[in-house]
Amino acid sequence: MPTTHTVRTFLALLALSALAPEGTRAAHAASVPNRKLHVIIIGLSQDPALSTGILASRDRLRRTFSAAFQPAEFGSFTEIGFPQTAHPGGNLPAINMVPQFTLQQVNATLGNLTFAEQDVVFCYVMSHGGYASQALTPEREYGQWFETQLTRVPGRYEYYCRVDLFELLLDRRVGRTSGNGLTVLISDACNVRADVPVPVAAPAERPPVPQTVLHNLLMEHTGQVSISASTIGQYSFYFPTGGLFTDNVCNIALWDYNDPNPEFNVRDWPSFMARLTEFTDEDFRGRIGVYHGQRTLTPMWMRDKSFVRPFP
Repeated sequence: MPTTHTVRTFLALLALSALAPEGTRAAHAASVPNRKLHVIIIGLSQDPALSTGILASRDRLRRTFSAAFQPAEFGSFTEIGFPQTAHPGGNLPAINMVPQFTLQQVNATLGNLTFAEQDVVFCYVMSHGGYASQALTPEREYGQWFETQLTRVPGRYEYYCRVDLFELLLDRRVGRTSGNGLTVLISDACNVRADVPVPVAAPAERPPVPQTVLHNLLMEHTGQVSISASTIGQYSFYFPTGGLFTDNVCNIALWDYNDPNPEFNVRDWPSFMARLTEFTDEDFRGRIGVYHGQRTLTPMWMRDKSFVRPFP
């Protein structure tokens, strides 16, 4: 995962103080009844090359969810691979902090969670990554994978396949095929061709928050979402202030859902992806330009966009 200390300040596009209160929001898809949001943030924060950027991105994600949701809307909030810290306050619920990012810890932690069929499961992964050209196991074709803390440890060399993580998230849902839930997996990791070393192991009352793009995407849609920061063959990038892709995710997430400006009007996952692609690529060209022949950074649907839809 390449890093750099040349940081350009990204143009802030948020104006939360001007957002419309919930009672005045424009007509849009209905919220799924009794829906709770379960957030899982996974990061390779101990990696010397990524540590500063991943921790900054984790803090940015915390602030983003705190600004977009009320405390009662959360079902759980889990962080895997980060050091123990004090609760950041705001609207976030108690955070289940798991310091080790390993296959065993991820599987055990997610295995203890149960999601109702109507709930949102939002998983965000920040790590080194690659796209394997070889078969991973007899049952698993090539695909994207993420480094864990043991990937570079001699004799261990473990990694986490994206498809296995997504399936684990789906398996923890009651009634996973009912169509009322929403499962989201977003990763900020490289997607360049890189074969894995060995086969994978078995795997208080607060004022209402403004109506944001993130709130609409997670509370008023059903289905499955899987998005990678980079298209196959591309690197992803971390700065000391955070991941380039994650910066843009968080910026767009807090846009006003009711913004009359067509440029900032995001009402569904395809329009979110279109804006995310546009701003991520523009940010890459301004901050990176060219890296090992790569002249663009293009987020990629890892599961077809037809798998997600507005509710009802």
